[in-house]
Amino acid sequence: MELRQLEKPKPRLLLFRSIRANLPPFILQHFEDQEDCLRQSFNLHVISDIDCDLDRLCDLHQPELLMFESGVYAGKRTIRNYHTHQHIPRIGFCNSDAYCAARSIFLSDMDRWGVETFFTHSISMPSYTTEIADRLFLWPNSVNPKRFSFQRQPKCTTVLLTGSRAPHYPWRNAISRILSERFPVANSPHFGWFDANAAGTMVMGDAYVQQLAQSIFVPACGSIAREAVRKHFEIPAAGACLIAEKTPALEAAGFVDMENCIFADQSDVVDKVSYLLDHPPELECIVEAGKNLVHLRHTIRKRTQVADWLALHKQRREGQRIQQRDPFGKLELVANDSLSDPSCFSSGSEQITIIRSGMVDVGRNDLMAARAKFTRSNNWRFTTEAALGMALASIRDGRPRVAMEWIWRILDNDLSMNALEPEPVVWATLIRAWLCMGKLNEARRHSQVIPWVNHHELDRMRNLVAHLSNLPPPARSTLPQRATVHALEKLAIEEWRSRLAADMRKCGQFQLSDQMASLSLDAFPENVSIDSITTPTELADSTLRQIEALRRAHKRSLGAVAARLEMRISGPPSRRLFPMAKRWAMKRLGIQESGLVRKSADLAATADYAQVVLHTPATTILADAVLSGAAQNPNLRFTNPVANSIFQSVNGARIFLILGEDQCDSVDLPLLMERAEVLVLDGTPTRKSRKFISDLLAAGLFDRLEFDINPRGAIFRRRAEEKPGTFTSSLLPVFENG
Repeated sequence: MELRQLEKPKPRLLLFRSIRANLPPFILQHFEDQEDCLRQSFNLHVISDIDCDLDRLCDLHQPELLMFESGVYAGKRTIRNYHTHQHIPRIGFCNSDAYCAARSIFLSDMDRWGVETFFTHSISMPSYTTEIADRLFLWPNSVNPKRFSFQRQPKCTTVLLTGSRAPHYPWRNAISRILSERFPVANSPHFGWFDANAAGTMVMGDAYVQQLAQSIFVPACGSIAREAVRKHFEIPAAGACLIAEKTPALEAAGFVDMENCIFADQSDVVDKVSYLLDHPPELECIVEAGKNLVHLRHTIRKRTQVADWLALHKQRREGQRIQQRDPFGKLELVANDSLSDPSCFSSGSEQITIIRSGMVDVGRNDLMAARAKFTRSNNWRFTTEAALGMALASIRDGRPRVAMEWIWRILDNDLSMNALEPEPVVWATLIRAWLCMGKLNEARRHSQVIPWVNHHELDRMRNLVAHLSNLPPPARSTLPQRATVHALEKLAIEEWRSRLAADMRKCGQFQLSDQMASLSLDAFPENVSIDSITTPTELADSTLRQIEALRRAHKRSLGAVAARLEMRISGPPSRRLFPMAKRWAMKRLGIQESGLVRKSADLAATADYAQVVLHTPATTILADAVLSGAAQNPNLRFTNPVANSIFQSVNGARIFLILGEDQCDSVDLPLLMERAEVLVLDGTPTRKSRKFISDLLAAGLFDRLEFDINPRGAIFRRRAEEKPGTFTSSLLPVFENG
């Protein structure tokens, strides 16, 4: 009793965590492990209410730290009186992948709630979101030891292949294909992160741990971000041998090739696995060393970074700041003028390197190279940075309407994840596109949205629109500049105006360009607050309604969707009515479409191709779903977006091909491999179709995508590693409506 009385009480922490409904159990388990980690150092209270009052909660719990979570799993939430209790330290937790669009929503939420210090489990996040890297601390993924406290299991699986096979896991897809050809493998499919019903048949929880424990080798991939994910630690903790890509994150975690894991690529993975199967004692040493590494360094007991930050925050004196040299280590106090070691936070992601190189190409007007790089990035995974790059390249190329389609793709994606306001750089680019179309009234309407958000790019566009409209300068918020995921260079005002004038001239807006050139530089005041604007929470709903109204007006004024929808509704009544009516009826009855249909529709809306080619009846649900998705794709700008054969398609254009299983003999396979971006094979597999698939995969240009259990059909997508060449649709003439 006396010892308990001598124990220092844990500091009280309020975690504001509101998550979306219907998440799979394994995601909920991640939340539970994070909370267990925090409970080691804090007296934790989790606030999961959709609507809460911070003032009342602080008076009730008397916390010493406030932690606000936002990210990809966040649901709708309202925190009232968030401006109170400013004396209590605040930190934000960004729960998302490094490339996820939810980062923009996180920054918006943190700005609203007055949070300036951030934590993330993503080792790669500082590389992607450089603007906040100096105040972003790593609280890395780990394992909960209570889930891995069991006796060693007998091995019954040589190689276990787990996880998603989406394009943004290129290493995993390549290694899995090679291992499947040489060793006995077991597959454990992945069915998504956001739908508990779709993920219901996944192996999860204790069964998942047992599955790992009964396997000899298990590959794990950190995606295009080259991340250190939970699976990298779960596999060794369960007593299996980890096979992984050699990355800075895993090296920082202490993994060493052939000592406690296998670092491999396509050239040596077979040799290393074969060698260890022939030398069981060495394999056993690697497995044991990997298990020891995880239990010594990568359990939740070692993740004390949040508690470290609070302790150092209390100790910090003037002239000091908190720094994290080791992404998996503790934090420390250093002098403000001391230099950080950026190598600790460099993920080496090829995607972010390509995106930034593309932005440089846009700046020097090498638009062909820029589009190729942004397309390559989006073939891996859609990111707001690459989509914005496509929009800027389209404006610079004299195609502002195409730019708008890319911008609204970003905005629609953000709003679908419960964003309360648009990202400032994206919104500024939308205003730029309206100006380059000569629509000054629309530019003025859009410039009046979110007046409380400060960003130099958005502020400049607001000032410009006001002066071009002969209006007084707009009121500006006294709040700090909003952080953004878009690493745009802040150009001197003369250079900024010169580039915008060039864009306007390229788009044919010579009068507006001359009018802007005649303005004095005094029309663009920098860092001057003319008025004070607050950010009342009550404006959130009205802002969303305003944005939706602008979205509808955009569709009406440009006819951006109508012309492309003609490809879906043209032809005989049976073609346009039967599949549409059947899909509508299925939706009303709650009947879920097959994975083949859902995945095909998603790819049709996002992939970079120029035309849809149908080698299958147009009256099927699959064809209707693909054409519906294609109607939303910014790349389809031709007067004939649907063709009945590869030969009828625009010469040289990349295509989205739907091929019936009985049509495999009707296409020229070399031409298909040259032209197809996506191939959907519809129908029950036959001997001919299996031979066709084998020949297609043997060429090494396409990946087969997984989307369902025992799927009826198959989907193939051109590999992201292949750099777009002369057949990319961005090099072809475009057709703009109106």
